[in-house]
This record gives sequence, structure tokens and C-alpha cells, in this order.
Amino acid sequence: MLDQVYDRAPAGVETALEEVVQRISGPLAQERTDWYVGGSAAAWLLGAGVVPADVDLGTTRAGVGRVAALLAEYLIEPFAPTEWPTAGMVQGARAFVGTFQTGARVEWAVPLEARTPEAFEEWSGRADVVRLTTASVHGHEVRVTRPEYALVRAQEKHRPNDVAAIVEVVWRLGPDRELLGALLARSRLTEPERATIRQQFLGERST
Repeated sequence: MLDQVYDRAPAGVETALEEVVQRISGPLAQERTDWYVGGSAAAWLLGAGVVPADVDLGTTRAGVGRVAALLAEYLIEPFAPTEWPTAGMVQGARAFVGTFQTGARVEWAVPLEARTPEAFEEWSGRADVVRLTTASVHGHEVRVTRPEYALVRAQEKHRPNDVAAIVEVVWRLGPDRELLGALLARSRLTEPERATIRQQFLGERST
């Protein structure tokens, strides 16, 4: 994991996802607890030519502790209140799933305090808010976030190669223009950057 974080060694995302799905999909389905894959790993599962550094999971407030229990032997950060740099105070956990030879960091969390989520919010703890589609993990159908989330995030991080790869997937699936408009409106992008994406996907023209 340290090599992946600091030396940019490739993360074993495929290995980690296979193990995660085997561990949590059955029990959570029986308990009717929602979960999904988000972030760049979701775009990768949908066929984008990106290289995820880790696996982000979304789930409900009840599910976040249950996922930690199901992945208990892999935990590197226990299920507890904590502060994450990009998310603030959360109730969450982290794991390194796989083997010493190949694996990837997996993390999941919900806001520490329950609140009304923003429209289409990806990590609110409410699966009825986020826009999802499906992808396959070794024959298992898994819910994943729409590629528009990863597209806006890659643009915010100034990763043009990732943007180009995710754009192909957005067009293949058909753009969710309502979602993209909401994500752009609250993104950290400059107005010219937003305008470029709006022109490409929303058909808007600069005035």
C-alpha cells in the first residue's frame, strides 16, 4: 500500500474488487443494505482507460459498519469517527484488500452527522440520492456511480488523459445531462472549464 501511495506502484484494483464483491455482496443483499462502487474505480469498471489508485465504496449509514465487519481481517483503519481531508468528519473505515503481492486500498464512509444531502450527492449515505448504473465484476453485477462523477473530478484534478478516457464512456452510455449540470454547478472548476464541458455535453454555447 505504501508503494502504491508514495511510489505510484499500480494498485491491484481487480483483485481487491473481486474479494470485496465475494465478501459483501451476498450478506448485504440478504439484509437489503445498499452499496455501490464509486470514484475512478467505477469509471474503470465501466470501461474507461483510467488507473484507479484505490477503491471507493458507497453505502448507507447502517451499511458502513456492516461493510467494516465483513472486511474485518483487512482493516487498516477501524470503523470509527474520523476526519478525512476531502470529506470532513465522517464515520468510516479503510482496508487493504487482497494479498501482499497484489491488492488495493478500499475505503468507505458516511457523513458523521445525518443531514439532508445535496442533489445527486455521491457519498451522502443515501443510495436513493446518487445516480447509479451497473457493471460486471467477475460475473457479478455490481452497482456503480455514473461516469459523470469521475469526469468532473478528473477535470478538477487537471488529469486530461483521464478526462478523455471517461468522456468516451459518458458518450457510450449517453450523457446524464441533469446529473452533469448539477455536478458542474457545485464543482471547483473555473467558469471557462465548466463552459467547455457544458458545450460538449449540454449543448450550451458561450455568450
